[in-house]
Amino acid sequence: RNCFRRKSGSNKKATKSSHSLQLQSQPKRKGKTHCRQLNAFEMNYGSIREEVDAEDLRSESRDINNNERSQESKATQKSNATIGAILLVLVLVGVSTVILTGGGGSAPTRSSHQRLPLLGSPGRTSRTLIVLRHAKASRDDPNLNDIDRPLSKIGKEEIRHISQYLRDEKIEPPEIILASPSARTMETVKALDMKGIPVVYDQNLYDLASKSDGYIHYMLGLDSKYTRVMIVGHNPACLHLVQHLAHFKMLFKYPTSTYSEIYWRSVGDWTDAANQRGKLVNFIQPAGK
Repeated sequence: RNCFRRKSGSNKKATKSSHSLQLQSQPKRKGKTHCRQLNAFEMNYGSIREEVDAEDLRSESRDINNNERSQESKATQKSNATIGAILLVLVLVGVSTVILTGGGGSAPTRSSHQRLPLLGSPGRTSRTLIVLRHAKASRDDPNLNDIDRPLSKIGKEEIRHISQYLRDEKIEPPEIILASPSARTMETVKALDMKGIPVVYDQNLYDLASKSDGYIHYMLGLDSKYTRVMIVGHNPACLHLVQHLAHFKMLFKYPTSTYSEIYWRSVGDWTDAANQRGKLVNFIQPAGK
């Protein structure tokens, strides 16, 4: 996807290259992009990711085939056992027809073309976790406590562009936003302007931010009724959370206003998701990061 661009009074058209990931260092210049959107396949190590994803697909295909063969084998065994039981009864009682009632009859068989559902089975569903680091905060007032630092002018511009980009690209909003109660995260959430989305400010997201695995443990307690959740927090916890969930150790930094989506096609609760590799489907940053 292309990032939105500011309109310029110049008649010159900005050249495009589908293979270029050149960042724009001055977001206010005419014709320059304000943000960039990458996915896992477009990153510097995309070739590695493609190989990993291809292997995952092959492995998933093998699992599906093994599951199908196992179910068909069990169905055949049950069918043979049922037929044997019927023939035995016919011989013993000497009748030509046996009617099996529901009380003590054999278990119903599954025909060979029927297969157990691999997706949509009880307790399993698709899930998406959105990880957004707060926009750039001000350090102008040295007397302020860290939790009270507001957004800087640059930070307000960053998150405004990210918010506009999400709307322009019609990226689905979360069902709920969980955010740190610091001044900079609260301003970041407000700037997203996601009307109608419930917001919960949780002190744990501030207290756990300094621990590399802080947000990983926090994720274990997410309510399973939500399948699309946004966390607005701090580094280093945001960086390590995305690294862990997407199994992407080559991600070395997670600048302010960086937005990531990690997706699982079929998992149980959030604890199950935390212990399985997710797919990095969206990775959006302000230009110049």
